[in-house]
Amino acid sequence: KESIDIIKAKELINIEELSAQLAAIKANFTAVVAAIAALEERLPLCESLGIVEKVRGELKTFASKLYQ
Repeated sequence: KESIDIIKAKELINIEELSAQLAAIKANFTAVVAAIAALEERLPLCESLGIVEKVRGELKTFASKLYQ
C-alpha cells in the first residue's frame, strides 16, 4: 500500500499546468539571482532601490501569470 505522501506526489506530478509553472519559476528565478548579485555591490541607495522596484514589478507580473 502506498503512503499518503507518495499518493500526493503522484497527484502533483500529474497536474498538467505544473511543468509550465515550473518553467516560469525557473525563467524568473534567474532575474532574482542577478538582482541579488547587483545588490551585493556597493551601489548608491537610489540604484539599489531601483533594482528592488524592478524585481518587485517583475515578480508581480510573474505571480499574476502563474495563477491564470
